[in-house]
Amino acid sequence: MRSVLISSNTPLRCSILVALMLLALAAGASCSPGTEEPVEEESTTTEAGSTTGATAPGTTSPPESTATTVSPTTTTTSATNTTTLTSTESVLSYQRDLLTAEAAVSELVGQVRSINDQWDNRSGNSVAYSDVEATLEDAVQRAQDLAETFQAIEAPPEIDVSEAHQFAGRAVARMPDLISEMLAGLRSSDTGQARQAALAKLLAAFDIFKEALKSIAA
Repeated sequence: MRSVLISSNTPLRCSILVALMLLALAAGASCSPGTEEPVEEESTTTEAGSTTGATAPGTTSPPESTATTVSPTTTTTSATNTTTLTSTESVLSYQRDLLTAEAAVSELVGQVRSINDQWDNRSGNSVAYSDVEATLEDAVQRAQDLAETFQAIEAPPEIDVSEAHQFAGRAVARMPDLISEMLAGLRSSDTGQARQAALAKLLAAFDIFKEALKSIAA
């Protein structure tokens, strides 16, 4: 009886098993994972426009080279020091020229005064008329040379001394004529009045010259 039941139920059991297998297959198909879309690798664009792909696993990308641009160094030499030195040298040269002119004019005026005093006191010395005349003639020429030399001296623009320089120049320029007047007075028949008056004007011009130079040096 038991064997009959098993035998009689065998087709049914097979049917059930087949149904279960079909259900299992259907369930497996519905639960199977979908196909994943491939992940696009990001690309890196360099500054030069080239595209570099992603680095493969296990591969170390070479280090990027860094270019260092050294800007050329420009050296600018300031002209301030040069200009300052040039200005200082110009002023010093001008002052040296004035000192030289002052020394020469002082020597000339001193000689003219000395020979004039000797002639006025000729009774007590051995000075001769010819010596006085020759000395004054030479003094006229020397005064003319000094006037021209001073005229060539130019005041530097760095210092404002144009007015004083002009006063000194005019004073020196008068000296040849004033010494000529002394010479004319020596040769005249008067008792020395013209010569003494010309000497007084020469000494006044010399004082103006010295004061002007002193003003420039101040």
